[in-house]
Amino acid sequence: MDYQDSQVPPPPPSSLVLGFCFWLGFAFLIKSCISKIKKLHKEEETYIRAVEKILSYKFKDKKLLEEALTLSHPAYNKNNNNNNRESLRSYQRLEFVGDMVLGLAVSKYLYLEFPSLSPGHLTKLRSANVSNDKLARVAVRHGLHHYIRHNNNLDDSLLDEIEEFANEVSEEDDIVLYGSIKAPKILADIVESLAAAIYFDLNFDLQKLWVILMQQSKHCLSYQNL
Repeated sequence: MDYQDSQVPPPPPSSLVLGFCFWLGFAFLIKSCISKIKKLHKEEETYIRAVEKILSYKFKDKKLLEEALTLSHPAYNKNNNNNNRESLRSYQRLEFVGDMVLGLAVSKYLYLEFPSLSPGHLTKLRSANVSNDKLARVAVRHGLHHYIRHNNNLDDSLLDEIEEFANEVSEEDDIVLYGSIKAPKILADIVESLAAAIYFDLNFDLQKLWVILMQQSKHCLSYQNL
């Protein structure tokens, strides 16, 4: 048939057909990716709001909160070295600061609250109230262990330890100093990293940090812990 003499338009070149099909697939892929990104953003916002509600504090810099609860970045397990910038996204750098910040905040509180105590007694009381067991129980009592971010390669034994410890704490009448099961250190570390995250977000205001911390641990700090 001579398409020049026919009313029927000639078929488009095969290259145009393939190009059009490719464009349709590419457009669908973009739309699918955008939909997934929006879903992830919504889940992330829900996650952040839930933790902020527990802490009774709204972060100005949400990245600080995310970092404080990230047990390890996927790249961290593969390249655990000081030169790996991706590894810095885990909680560990904040935990380093939080350990000192909590110690300073508790020291200030005890110094003012118990003016008659000797330095030795103050030291014992501070140690008791910022111990791994005590901080881990604070984390579990507030459900923070449910919001720890980790990759799928995390050792299952650690998850089992956290679950076993959480079950024991749920059966305790009050926050105790020591229990029958050793507290997973990661739980205490997370509390310390969150303290540092809030401290940075507050522009290093120790007094405001202490007010927030007291809301979460007002039943933990006491002279009876000696």
